[in-house]
Amino acid sequence: MKRHLTTLILAFFVACGGGEKPAPEAKLPAPDGQQEAPAETIAAPEENQAQIDQPNKAVRELELTHPDSVDYYPFVREAFGRFYGKDPWDTLLLERFSPIGWSADGKFSWLSEPPDVACGCYTGRLKVQSLVTDKIVWQHNHNSDGLAELRSAADYRKAGKAFWENQKSMMSEKFNELQVTVPARGGLLRFPLQFEGDELTVELTADRKKEGRMKGSVGRIQLKAISRKLGSKVILDESGGEDPYAWLLDVAVVGYMKSPLESRAVVLLMEVHRGFEGPPNVVMIRPIGLGLTKGFK
Repeated sequence: MKRHLTTLILAFFVACGGGEKPAPEAKLPAPDGQQEAPAETIAAPEENQAQIDQPNKAVRELELTHPDSVDYYPFVREAFGRFYGKDPWDTLLLERFSPIGWSADGKFSWLSEPPDVACGCYTGRLKVQSLVTDKIVWQHNHNSDGLAELRSAADYRKAGKAFWENQKSMMSEKFNELQVTVPARGGLLRFPLQFEGDELTVELTADRKKEGRMKGSVGRIQLKAISRKLGSKVILDESGGEDPYAWLLDVAVVGYMKSPLESRAVVLLMEVHRGFEGPPNVVMIRPIGLGLTKGFK
């Protein structure tokens, strides 16, 4: 019965555009079909230059068209191939991760749309994170009512569009308050990161639990940034808890985005979390701040 229900859920998820599709070439395209730009040439769009020249000036209206999501599927198959099997439930369901904007004081905003797992509902999460402390400084969540709410892929798309449109006024006020004034454009890039004559890479270590009911899951993550000129520093070091519904099964670095306003980047981790009933499991994106000039030893 569980497998039959899961198969139906997967069929619906694939119809919504979140399931497995033929693996494309493992190269991440920039938005709108543009060629990937070299890391050292990322810049904000010309029409936003005035905002960059005066980064502390409040802007009443950030451009709030629905942001493009990052296409990281090729790297999921590359890093997490062991989670794919012959049975339809042996797959990974991917969060839609859509960068929104930057501030001049280290903030980064994005839209998270987790995949629907055994719910039949739409979930949208607007977040603003400090890349200095990696703390979420503001978040707004929305969950549709559930099974009767979404009956088709069209219903799912309609729910996502309605959520975004309904939050525009609130987002404008909040982003203005938090000085998130420049849209996040330029696409996702792979390391190494080139910056002012320096070259930076990251090194990820994941230690697994060796005993107990969560044996084999990730118990500790450490992410280190390495500068060719300045040395190295740890930008993430944490241990997981014992909640069986929050199992972290695997983790990998997918790439980075560079702020157009300051010497800072955001490193994007992709994390495999245990599904509601086990497989299919869920991939979520986790942003981690990286200052490019300070803290190295």
